[in-house]
Amino acid sequence: QTLYPAWSHNPAALLSMCLIAQAYEHAAELVQQFAAIEVELPFLLQIDKLVQLIESPIFTHVRLHLLEPDQHPYLLKAMR
Repeated sequence: QTLYPAWSHNPAALLSMCLIAQAYEHAAELVQQFAAIEVELPFLLQIDKLVQLIESPIFTHVRLHLLEPDQHPYLLKAMR
């Protein structure tokens, strides 16, 4: 919670922090809120970088959790 205010100014960074912290329910809520904002090129570029990061070793636990959708349903919602 102490990092949240600092990261909340960048939507892609906030989503990545939620994924690293395994706060999947909040990540799914953020993705729903992203649908309501106007998508501009800088945001798309940040999301593209996040996708690349998800493929990196730091997010291995997230990818492994995707293999267990019954145990992590909000992660699946966040990734849709």
